[in-house]
Parts: sequence; C-alpha cells; structure tokens
Amino acid sequence: MKLLVFVIRQICRFLLGATFIFSGFVKGVDPMGGAYKLQDYFAAFGFDWLNTLAVPLAIALAAAELLIGVLLVLDELRPIAVWGVLAFMAVFIPLTLYLAIANPVSDCGCFGDAVKLSNWATFGKNVVLLGAAVVLVLGRWWRHIHWFARHRWVQYAVWGLLVVLAVLPGLYALRHLPLIDFRPYRVGANIWQNMQAPADAPKDEFATTFVYEKDGVQKNFTEADYPWDDSTWHYVSSNTILVKKGYEPPIREFSLTDSEGVDQAPAFLQRTGDKMLVVAHMLENLQEKDLQDIKNLDGWVRTTGIELVFATASLPESQGLLRARGIAMPIYTGDERVLKTVIRSNPGVLLMHDGVVTGKWRMRDLPEASYFKGDLLARQITELTSGAALFWARSILVGLVALGLFLTYARRRGEEGKA
Repeated sequence: MKLLVFVIRQICRFLLGATFIFSGFVKGVDPMGGAYKLQDYFAAFGFDWLNTLAVPLAIALAAAELLIGVLLVLDELRPIAVWGVLAFMAVFIPLTLYLAIANPVSDCGCFGDAVKLSNWATFGKNVVLLGAAVVLVLGRWWRHIHWFARHRWVQYAVWGLLVVLAVLPGLYALRHLPLIDFRPYRVGANIWQNMQAPADAPKDEFATTFVYEKDGVQKNFTEADYPWDDSTWHYVSSNTILVKKGYEPPIREFSLTDSEGVDQAPAFLQRTGDKMLVVAHMLENLQEKDLQDIKNLDGWVRTTGIELVFATASLPESQGLLRARGIAMPIYTGDERVLKTVIRSNPGVLLMHDGVVTGKWRMRDLPEASYFKGDLLARQITELTSGAALFWARSILVGLVALGLFLTYARRRGEEGKA
C-alpha cells in the first residue's frame, strides 16, 4: 500500500511539475504576449486601470509557474511548491469555469501561443491538475524540506539561482525578442502560405432550422423536410447554427492597407526577392531616437536593393510624423493586434525572402548595414539552421538535470537534515 501511495504521489508531482514548467516557460519567453492577454482579461472584467501593470504581472506570473514546476520536479521546498500549485488552482478553477460558461475571452492563454485550448478544455485540464495537487497535500509529505546539514549556503544559492533563471527569459524578451517564437510569423515561416487554406481543407458546416405555421400551430423543419411545396404552411423564421468548424489558416487578418484603402499585403508577400517590413504598431509611443533610427534605416536600405515598407496601426495624422522627417518608404496601415503579434517590439524589423521570414529584430538589435549586403540569403539560411531554439531548450534541460543530480548526490552523502 505504501508503495502504491508513493508511486501515485510521484506521478502527481511530475505531472504538475512538467505542466507548470511548460506553461511558465512558454509564457515566460513571451512576456508581451502574456501582457496583451492580461489586458484582454482586464477589459473583459472592467479592470482597465490595471493595464499599466500588465507587463510586470505577466513576467511575475510566468516566473512563479516556472519556479513552482522546477521545485516540484527537483523535490525542493515542498511546502512552497505544493501550496503554490493550490493557490494557482484556487484562482484558475473558478476563473476558467466562468470563461467556459460566459466566454468573455475566447482563449485563456494558459500555454501562451504554443498550445491553444478551448475554454472547456482548459477547465478540464485544471480539474485534473487540482486532483493531482490534492493528492500531494494529503498527509504530512508536503511538510518535509530537504535541508543540507552542512554548507547550507549552497542550498540557498541554488534556490536563488532558480529564482533568477525563472525571471531571466522574460527580462531577455523585453530587452530583445522572445527566445522561442511560437507564432505563425516566426523566422522560417512563409506568411503568405500561412494565410491560405488548402484546397481540400474541410469547410465550416452549418445547419438551418425553419419555423413554419399552419392553422395557428408552429413547427420546426430542417432543410431536408421543410414544406417548400405546400402553400398551406406559412414561413415564420429561420435559424442557422455552426455545426462543425472547418479549417482556419494560422494567419487570417494580416493586411497592409494603403491610403486608397487597397490591401497591398498579397502583392507585397508574393513578390520575389528580399523584403524588409518595419513595424511600429503605435507611432505615438515612439521615442525621438526610434524615429531617427527609422530614418537612417530608410536611407541605407535603398543602397542594398531590399524592398522596404512600413506598417502601423496609427491614424494617417500620426503617420505624418514619418513624412515630416523625410522618411520615403511606403507606409501602410494594419490592425494593431495583428501587428503586435507579428513582432513583439515597437518598432521592430522583419526580413523576408520570397515571403519567408528570415530575420526578426528589435530596432536596437538590427545589424549594421554591411550585414545586408552580399549573399544575404545564404547568411540567413546558415542562421536558420543553427538551431538556436533547440540549443536553449537543451541548455535548460541539461541545467535542470544537473541540478537534480547535484541535489540527489548531496542528499545521499548525508548532507541533509529534517526540518
């Protein structure tokens, strides 16, 4: 019996740990995405005054999830880890139940842009996690802390390192861009292809119910049996509902509208060669240095043969800020939410070749002009195949394994005591 309890407890511990690590990491590498999702929640619940706190809250929540998950996997600080999970569940169980019923926000954002779940699926997932957390809190198991009998400062240092590592991905993304990009505009993605549905893709399926009346009695009919050839029945109303959702392309709302109201995105994305898209979703938030950097970019890119365009969600009146500084590149208008999804920077730069994204930078990280001369495509292919995302994933995994082995070794050496 003790063995069974031990096995169940370990399964629950690793299930919760792995889920919290994954959830915390995919949101931690994209704090701006988390902040935008929090702002959706604030708008839905009338807490718009919290919008200014969205970014620090997004970093803190993701770091807390990641830290709790790591503590569970490493079996460190059990009381903090277990009650941390229960605290999250105490908030998210009622929240996701309300989302599933009322649907004020269509996507909870539990796994960032990495995995999309329906609100009901999210609630079901949280119920399972709550059950696993209850298993851990039963009995006295959760009260125990593995204390080092000697060199306890090393243990404190490990805990401090875990806190730093939990916050680091979010801080890096704020300074640069997300370490790993899960969106359909990531490096290596073909934006135009991501906007298309395959010819054989399933379509939306609808069902229509008709209401007809005869001799004062109303009756419901389907499209197959409604009395179209019986004049004694009189049409009253109809109702069409979606029965089965068809295929939706990853990108559905990307557009680049010119001053005449024409969407130039299809032509721009389908033209061959190297193209550069500068994105500043809100010109009003740019600093003077940002505007100067854009002007400098507009100047030297012309010497490289790269097609250069600008996209913003600001009104034409604000777009005059660019023209007033002599910026000559075409300026198009796009949807603010879409442009925020394209790149987590204001301003930011995308480099494309034949519609494929080959590079993304914050304006401050944009390489020197010499980088864009010569065999640019070969240089970009080399960087695309370098496997930066895989390197970071492996580094994190190796780091966790190393910490786990170190803590296990310390415990077996007898350098632990009971709290």
